[in-house]
Amino acid sequence: MTNAKILKEHMYDLSGTFIDFDHMRQTLKDIAKDLLSGDNHRDIKVEWFNKGVYDCTRKVVHCDSHLSLSVCTSPNDSSLNDVPNAITSPIESYASIETNSIDAPIALTISGLVEAYINDKKSNGEWSEYTSIYKSSALRSIVKVFKEANLSDKPIADITRNDLIDGVRSLLTTTLMTSTVNSRMRDIKSLFKFAELNDYVSKSVANKLEIKDKTKKTPKDLPSETIMSIIQYASTGHRERRKTANPKPYNEYLHWFVQLGSITGARLNELAQLRKSDVIQCVDSSSSVYYISINDEQEGNCTKNAASNRCVPLVDGAYGFNLDSFIKEVVDTCSNDDDFIFRLDSVADRNNFTASVNQVFVKYKKVNPQDTIAIDRKASMHSLRHTMATLCLNKKMPEAWTQRLLGHTQGITYGLYGSGGINGDNAMVEMHSELQKVLL
Repeated sequence: MTNAKILKEHMYDLSGTFIDFDHMRQTLKDIAKDLLSGDNHRDIKVEWFNKGVYDCTRKVVHCDSHLSLSVCTSPNDSSLNDVPNAITSPIESYASIETNSIDAPIALTISGLVEAYINDKKSNGEWSEYTSIYKSSALRSIVKVFKEANLSDKPIADITRNDLIDGVRSLLTTTLMTSTVNSRMRDIKSLFKFAELNDYVSKSVANKLEIKDKTKKTPKDLPSETIMSIIQYASTGHRERRKTANPKPYNEYLHWFVQLGSITGARLNELAQLRKSDVIQCVDSSSSVYYISINDEQEGNCTKNAASNRCVPLVDGAYGFNLDSFIKEVVDTCSNDDDFIFRLDSVADRNNFTASVNQVFVKYKKVNPQDTIAIDRKASMHSLRHTMATLCLNKKMPEAWTQRLLGHTQGITYGLYGSGGINGDNAMVEMHSELQKVLL
């Protein structure tokens, strides 16, 4: 097999994955190095490394800033010149771009940069399935804003800081809250930093884009009295209001769900996917501790990111939580280890239950107009998570423990949620002791 044919087979397999011409050329070099050092290197001419890479990358096509291989030719193999005519693929509908030099630049626009960034995060395993969904959606929404600002076709190497401030940021501020605008600005900063690291731009211009938020921030945590009242309402008042001829089995566990959220700070979807096997007893020589395992190991489970996979101890007595009753009424009544402890056996059940949980907070505020704190702070299930972070900060729990407890990556716990190395077999016992100091 000729050198060009070997390249052709590899490049057709990778068609559509290239960011720019340099990316394709480097990929070819990597393939060459790999094959030249393999068991079959005797069948491959070393001169391929110097010449074949150029021969195979002379012609490319540009499709919305994504490159696909159109022609792989070798001066000594004229039979390959007609290969594109025999290919049936989407690339035939795009005009090919001749490049007279391997250094000819390919103009990368914001859409191509966004997709390159997303693919990089996915391929490196930095994003979980959950993170990939919402981050990809947020990043692709940025492309639409660039289009409104007439910057979608402008090469990213030509975009200036003024373009980002006067064009993109000014558009965002007309419809979004300052906190959301700053979140999008941080995304843009990450995109251009990625572009700089990969030599798509000489230097990132996406610096100091965030707006100073002068609005007075309303605390998001809830006092213990409000949390106790919400749990009581979920246990009695809300249950009375929801009496129907055919009650759903999972509605009997609403108060346990709210209570579990208050003592763990776990996210709503993390609790909804708990199974019997995820409630574990850890016994050592001095104490017995129950904890929940939040993970994405079971089919259908998902977590926000790698740090979200964690274990959280259950503190008996916190917010009236009765551990013994919880084990007997909720966990032990499950038939199999893979049963959902809140009886959410289908996606529809999980969606309906999530709506029911949200309604607990909505209805509580409606029937308790005197609880102005719950109303002003827009009490929700996620408020319990903010409350846990604030309690940990106020009780001076080391941030490393709080990060582990809430499943945060380093450096965001107290800054984002607070209003401030954990390993080994005894980790749960140690964390349980720390959490008791916070909750009791």
